[in-house]
Amino acid sequence: MGGYSGLVRYDGNTFYRYDSSDGIATVRCLYIDTKGRLWIGTNDDGAAMMENEKFTYYNKVKGLASSSVRSITEDNDGNIVIATTMGLAVVDKDAKVHSIDEAKINKKYIKKLNKAPDGTVFGFDMDGGFFTYKDGRITGYYDPEKTGLGPVDCAYPDPDNPGCVYLGARKYGLVHWDMTKSASTAQKYSVSPQNSINNIKKIDDKLWMCCDNGIGYFDENMSYCTIPDLPMTNSIDNIMEDYEGNLWFTSSRQGVMKIVENKFKDISRLSKLDTMVVNATCKYDSNLYIGSDSGLFVVDKNYN
Repeated sequence: MGGYSGLVRYDGNTFYRYDSSDGIATVRCLYIDTKGRLWIGTNDDGAAMMENEKFTYYNKVKGLASSSVRSITEDNDGNIVIATTMGLAVVDKDAKVHSIDEAKINKKYIKKLNKAPDGTVFGFDMDGGFFTYKDGRITGYYDPEKTGLGPVDCAYPDPDNPGCVYLGARKYGLVHWDMTKSASTAQKYSVSPQNSINNIKKIDDKLWMCCDNGIGYFDENMSYCTIPDLPMTNSIDNIMEDYEGNLWFTSSRQGVMKIVENKFKDISRLSKLDTMVVNATCKYDSNLYIGSDSGLFVVDKNYN
């Protein structure tokens, strides 16, 4: 986990914070590459790569235009792509830093990067525009005014449909755009009562939204569901799934939260029963008999 206090490791039982003498402070992003190395983006000291508990640093001395790193990913050639507050840079397989020279993003504050299965990297800047990067060059820049979609706060390539992208648009909510067609054909979905989508990620059959005022997801029918009664409700920035299927969320204001799937089924909720006192239950012929202060209820296997 990365925070203002630096890099923190949690093994399920103990939190361990790396000493600031390692040069790792005010961590803004983390990324694990295909070699299993941990890349750390900091606010003031560039990027660091941790391998076997040893750090290698990439900063302005090494060629970064800015020491403030906001996002890191890897292209299909094994190069590490780094988003900074002054444009885009690449660390090649020989550990050399190269700036991406493109007038439309030079000196721009790049906020986030996401890679599509075909290797295309999607990024967006502080002005609400987004771009694509592949094979060492910028392959497209999409001005928020020219697309008609307005400023975007995140861009996530659709993992199931090559050439399509999900956008968190300030004006419309969630936008799904087939980029082989005009932006006017893009589909728009409301995330009300939430707003300002900071991050999008598909996990299993749910498309998760990390928003400024809560967490929600679109189901397989693209119906939006909010997650109520959570302790984290503000400035949710990231989501990840661990090896057990648990979901981890981070907030720049409220820390880290883990959501674990409930191993119990709420029969009353699934059957839409009123709140009541239950005195006895019995299963018979695939039906559940419920004895309550209000009488006898029978629920079948379909929760009807």
